[in-house]
Amino acid sequence: MIIRLLSLAAVTGLSCASALAGRPMATEDAGVLDAGACELESFAGRSRPAGGPSSQVLSMQLGCGVGANSQLALAAARSNSDGESTRTLTLLGKTALNPDADDDAPSYALAWALGADSAQGGMRHEGTALNAVMSWPLHDKVTLHANIGWSHSASAKQSTTGWAVGVEHNFVNALDMTAETYGNDRESAPWVQVGLRWAVRPNQLYVDTNYGVQVGGDRQRSISVGLRWAF
Repeated sequence: MIIRLLSLAAVTGLSCASALAGRPMATEDAGVLDAGACELESFAGRSRPAGGPSSQVLSMQLGCGVGANSQLALAAARSNSDGESTRTLTLLGKTALNPDADDDAPSYALAWALGADSAQGGMRHEGTALNAVMSWPLHDKVTLHANIGWSHSASAKQSTTGWAVGVEHNFVNALDMTAETYGNDRESAPWVQVGLRWAVRPNQLYVDTNYGVQVGGDRQRSISVGLRWAF
């Protein structure tokens, strides 16, 4: 969710531990990488409003567990829309608030992000975000994720409150299905999104895809494919 609030704002809506979550979901999960464990994640996406020009984005992110129940990540993205290109760099962090929670109890985390982009010339600070996160195992194969967050745009000089709710279901051993909805107080039309994640090599290599539609408004649609390598 945070990377959509900050580093992917230019593409107009394109949208890890005990609870996998992560891509293909926009909803953040409360899992935090163990100290010394890392993940390299990339995706390519496309979004288009009804009757409008399409936007494309290519993103890569490296995140590692740094101890103290926390992880840090650095994400770089490049988006193109209506002939204009924007580069984005975002520093992200997440801290588990109750890392010793029982397996069937909700887990909570606090996530944050600092973002810069090239929309105004050189790379300049553009956004700050905070996100409260909950992950709740409802069943051995089903987990509910919920977010409520705040972000501030330096260029627009305005703050936004965002929310997201999603469910992931381990359909078969190597295949997860996701469904979610998310939005913010600046847009009256929320998004609905579904996704699939395939563990090519369990606990190491994942391939994913998602498809989202904005319900109302410009009726935007988005699709993306991603790859994640854990090491």
